[in-house]
Amino acid sequence: VKGWSVQKGAELLSAAGARRFCLNAGGDVIASGGPWRVGVRHPEHADRLCTVLDLTDRAVATSARYERGDHILDARTGRPATGLLSMTVVAPTLTEADSVATAAFALGAEG
Repeated sequence: VKGWSVQKGAELLSAAGARRFCLNAGGDVIASGGPWRVGVRHPEHADRLCTVLDLTDRAVATSARYERGDHILDARTGRPATGLLSMTVVAPTLTEADSVATAAFALGAEG
């Protein structure tokens, strides 16, 4: 829901005439205009980045265990997904990036 709600906020900004902005909601980011440089936290070292993305009119979302623990369930087993440390996805919208990152994380290496 966070990705969807932030996407709606970006749409309101765009409708009001904003063309260059960057919204960050707990690591889920929408970059309008650009380029914007967005750091992706290293999953094992909170004080480090594992990459920096150059985004223009894109969104990025990360699903991971390091902030909220084992909160993403694998629907195939009903148990927490623990096969990955994190999954980051870049997409045209945050709704898409967020949903794909969560689904891929739940699937593990298959995702």
